[in-house]
Amino acid sequence: MTESFKAALVSYTEAAPGLEPKDRAHLQRWSDDDRADEEWQTIDRAAHEHGLLIPPNVFIREILAIRRVTEAIACRGKYRDRYRTYAEKMHEVAQFLREPHPAGMPPTLPESEELARMLENAAGVFRMEVDPSRDVPGVVKVTRESDTPAVFTNQVSNYLKEITGRWLDDQAAVLTEIAFEAIGDVESERVKWLRRKVKRNIAVGKSAS
Repeated sequence: MTESFKAALVSYTEAAPGLEPKDRAHLQRWSDDDRADEEWQTIDRAAHEHGLLIPPNVFIREILAIRRVTEAIACRGKYRDRYRTYAEKMHEVAQFLREPHPAGMPPTLPESEELARMLENAAGVFRMEVDPSRDVPGVVKVTRESDTPAVFTNQVSNYLKEITGRWLDDQAAVLTEIAFEAIGDVESERVKWLRRKVKRNIAVGKSAS
């Protein structure tokens, strides 16, 4: 007899003692939710029809990973000032390395240009990491006011489309409700609106390029 998805959630929790408390709470809400088995059956059936076999433990791992990524995006404001400060220091050091020697001597460091380039690249990565408004591939534009569950919804929606070939809006809505405690019901119509907004933004970007 095939193991139920709720049993798979329990097995996943027991087999991963190093899980973070947030992951454990997420898994507990998931296993307590009456819709868990039914929604998984819909996703699993759609994946089979699409020619893919997705083991429950792989699906669980992916959903947990998506939640962690969206939460990390939401938390970047906490270290924004520190990252910007160090990015500016990297830029200043890079400029210093590119300055000619004051006495006209050869560069003190023969590799100074390469080092300066690496510092500029690193500074750019640090700035992008905490940019209050940037694009996350395949999802809505992330801004300072971004709704973390909304970003999660879009990530999950894209993942479901990838493994099933279908936009499973109802299932994306349920998975979002489970992932984020006390956010209220996430209606499938809201999921559709978010998804259509993403597709429209991507289309506009392509036409402009």
